[in-house]
Amino acid sequence: MSSSEIGAIALTLSLFIATVHCLGYLFEKIKQPRLVGEILAGVVLGPFVFGKICPELFHKISGQSIDGSNKTEVVLNFIYWIGLFLLMFISGSETRKLMGKENQKETAWLLGIGTPTPFLIILILGLCSLLPLHLITGTAGQEMSALLILAIAVSVTSIPVISRIFYDLGILQTRFASLILGSAVLEDIILWGVLAVATSLVKSAHLAQELVINEITSHVGITLLFMIVGLFIAPLLIQKINNLKINILVKASPRGYIFVILFLYISIASFFDVNLVFASFLAGFGVVGGIKGAERERFADSIDSIAKISFAFFTPVYFALVGFKLPNYHFLVQLFFIITS
Repeated sequence: MSSSEIGAIALTLSLFIATVHCLGYLFEKIKQPRLVGEILAGVVLGPFVFGKICPELFHKISGQSIDGSNKTEVVLNFIYWIGLFLLMFISGSETRKLMGKENQKETAWLLGIGTPTPFLIILILGLCSLLPLHLITGTAGQEMSALLILAIAVSVTSIPVISRIFYDLGILQTRFASLILGSAVLEDIILWGVLAVATSLVKSAHLAQELVINEITSHVGITLLFMIVGLFIAPLLIQKINNLKINILVKASPRGYIFVILFLYISIASFFDVNLVFASFLAGFGVVGGIKGAERERFADSIDSIAKISFAFFTPVYFALVGFKLPNYHFLVQLFFIITS
């Protein structure tokens, strides 16, 4: 990588960091979530800055097409994922008594009402031919698949956004946050299963019915198994590894040790085709000792220092890149100011 390429990356990152923090601060002052300003920073930087001075990079990043030819593009997408992983890791580490007994009844109510209601409404409307599904049906011509994906879209919970709002409000450690995030995690697992059904329907024209059923069952089963291990078994295993005398890394660098655990979770999830965001959340949950939080005190300072770096750089840039990738920028900017005025 040449010095000019490094300089371009440094300039790009300085623009992102300055803009996200300034807009985030302004929104915080008017009693709005900081992340709204950070997303708006990406919207503004997209067409109005990079769209003018570097249109090729703007179109590549906004279209999420990485061919490796532009080093700035590759670096920004790397930071995008690291920001998301760290946000979910911190959320998992700060969530107390996730799936605890005292939360089970309330979680069941949230999961039983919050997710099915919008999902069933869209499903019924679609089955009654009250939705123009032909407009969103792809080349495979599977309207049922399109309907399921639409129902998922209106039912799914954005765990990264909720986690960031809870963090900014300072309530990520409360029982309320545990209830919301606990139900959101279970909700996403169910909806991932539905998504597996939807994608398999698209493939059904090329696969035997038995293969489609096996694929759906396998994907849902592996995800559930990963969740069970991540919630109840892995934290105990990590705790035992922490106390091993031969574990030099945890003594030499607790922060480095935390990153090793995080990236191991992500790599294992990738191997089994489990959602990487979910894996990052469980990594944070496992590092602090799971439901009991037995290792929370040991790693409190290390997690706090990682959180400070993350929320100073990686996570705000992640939300800015979310805004950067949004389509119809001019319309979104105008609509945003109309709503908030």
